[in-house]
Amino acid sequence: VCVWEILSWGAKPWQGVPNVDVITRVESGARLPCPDGCPIALYNYLELMVWALQPAKRPTAKEIVSIMESIHDQLKKHVPADEIHLIRPAQNVPVLLTNISTLPNLTLWRTLEEQKRQGEEDDKWLDEQEDLTAYDPTEEHERLHNGFASTSRTASNGSINGRATNGVSVGGRSFLTGMAC
Repeated sequence: VCVWEILSWGAKPWQGVPNVDVITRVESGARLPCPDGCPIALYNYLELMVWALQPAKRPTAKEIVSIMESIHDQLKKHVPADEIHLIRPAQNVPVLLTNISTLPNLTLWRTLEEQKRQGEEDDKWLDEQEDLTAYDPTEEHERLHNGFASTSRTASNGSINGRATNGVSVGGRSFLTGMAC
């Protein structure tokens, strides 16, 4: 309330409300309105933090001073009141350091490992599908044709009308290469 009085240039808070009723209003959640010219960020800080009903939720005097100095610095730099931001002091937050690989039973860890494994299987399947879609039938025809020509060529000795012949079989077809008497 003291800060509100300062920000409102000494105006009396809760004008027209008997002192005995002020506490009842505060306990029921009623708050003083934002004073004219007061940065809304500061008013919100006062309303939510400084005027908290539970003492454990209120900032320390040191934290309030830090916030007020930050706002004062912004005002000295001619930052418009509606653009002022609260710069809260850094707080020491405890950090838990652990090697996650030492926690194999951790559900999140197991889920991530399973997703990684499934992703690798999906990549392998996609690679196989790309190999199948890259099939070129003309290459297959040439490979088969050349393979038959080189592996199926066999010499045959036969006779036509009692005469000896030499022949070649290619891909199941026989060709005569010459005759001998």
